[in-house]
Amino acid sequence: MTFQFKKFTIKHRNDVFKFGTDAALLATWVNLSNTNNVLEIGTGSGVITLMLAQRNSAASFTGIDISESAVELAQENLDSYPISSDIQFIHSSLQDFEADQQFDVIVSNPPFFENSTKSPSELKNATRHTDNLSLTDLLTHSKRLLNPNGVINLVYPVRYLDDIKAICKSLNLYPTLIVFTRSTSNKPIKRVLVRIGMHPFPVQEKELIINGTNKGYSSEVFEMLQPFLAKL
Repeated sequence: MTFQFKKFTIKHRNDVFKFGTDAALLATWVNLSNTNNVLEIGTGSGVITLMLAQRNSAASFTGIDISESAVELAQENLDSYPISSDIQFIHSSLQDFEADQQFDVIVSNPPFFENSTKSPSELKNATRHTDNLSLTDLLTHSKRLLNPNGVINLVYPVRYLDDIKAICKSLNLYPTLIVFTRSTSNKPIKRVLVRIGMHPFPVQEKELIINGTNKGYSSEVFEMLQPFLAKL
């Protein structure tokens, strides 16, 4: 199974979670200005890292995943990636991951189905449940790996926002931008994009409507996704 982008193709496997709206929004929302290196936590098929590399091919990228199958798939997708970039995928948990550098940007579309019915596939479970990566661990180890002037970028269900804020406060981390996303203006907010840093700048809050009249997307989301999705 493959997903065709304008400039590259992503292969999928049944035991690795597929490309979706959360990944697309995160990969196109992250600010890559003045960025030299990027870490993606829970890289899966590698799609977010490959989208980020299309946006800034001069930076270096590292994607890690606890699933060996996911890393194998990400490497397979990288092998056919036509854009010249410095990208590596590593089989590692975040807790065990060590790097010889600190990162300017950390990105994660992390597991959050900690109480839901689990998939029969253990590999798929590992990538989507907080059994292996709690929110506290995610933020604690992201801070350990983050450049003091760097930023952490997450996409999470909105119900976790209070927990994110509380854990950030305990770790001296500071949300600086929170974007609430909803499919249409009359639908409830489901996800938040959160940018987190080490300096106490005032937090900004915005709202992003996903669906609209531009080939099914709002004008803002269409502009974000248009460089990537073949159908746009």
